[in-house]
Amino acid sequence: VPRAAARFVPDVIHFTNNMVSFGEKFPAVVSIYDMLPFVMPESFIYWHAVYQRIYFRYGVKKANRIITISNNSKEDICRILGVDEKKVHVIPLAPELSQYKFMKEKSIKKWETADPYILYAGAIHPRKNITKLIRVFGRLIKTKKIPHSLVIAGSFRWKSREVKEAAEKAPYRNKVLFTGRVSDEELSELYRNCAVFVYPSLYEGFGLPVLEAMAFGVPVVTSNVSSLPEVTGDAALLVDPGNDDEIYEAIWKILDKPDLAAELGKKALKRAALFSWERTAREVFKVLKTAAEDI
Repeated sequence: VPRAAARFVPDVIHFTNNMVSFGEKFPAVVSIYDMLPFVMPESFIYWHAVYQRIYFRYGVKKANRIITISNNSKEDICRILGVDEKKVHVIPLAPELSQYKFMKEKSIKKWETADPYILYAGAIHPRKNITKLIRVFGRLIKTKKIPHSLVIAGSFRWKSREVKEAAEKAPYRNKVLFTGRVSDEELSELYRNCAVFVYPSLYEGFGLPVLEAMAFGVPVVTSNVSSLPEVTGDAALLVDPGNDDEIYEAIWKILDKPDLAAELGKKALKRAALFSWERTAREVFKVLKTAAEDI
């Protein structure tokens, strides 16, 4: 990056993935999405967390401005790294409606199930709390006799063995379906047709899958921690991700009460409409322009 910068002489460089290159001499903006290496280092491979923490500290010191994606992440950045809050700008993400919303329905044999289904979408590793979701799902089948499957869409990431083992040992393992990585078209159909979207993550910088599900008018159950209440407002059922009973009760409320599911779906559509990539782009440009003028 320094060699390219010396050649093109930029007004500002935007580093979009947490880190600023060493030796940078031009105005820089860095996007930091969350403080996971500090808040939950156990969710990383050890050395990955170590070098991330080094880079984060260097990046916030070197950058003229910092962009993050939620007020919760801003608070973490300022608290953990001692950054002046005036240096940190919160610019939220948005659902990609043009990519998902107007796609035609079609059959996706890869994950197709005759049952109604509960959906999780996102990376698969311990922080996402999927092991607990599998356990709660089994309890719903046993106690409420629900006919649903649990569809888990996303790629297996580091430390995901416990999720695989939980699914393999589940009494109703034939009802737990892993799709692997899916295309935008497949994800569109998964969102559109699920009975409820459940995202019991332990920590998020934003939680984009939640907002994507809401953009389809899907009733959502998600965690009451980190950025997730900030994203959903009152348009989702919020639960303690460490409490099996709360997750169980929230899912059952939506499955058992069509009126509640419909009400949450309407609220979700209105909430998701408040977020747009056009707004995000305008706000990012303002920060870049301000950083370039900091010289």
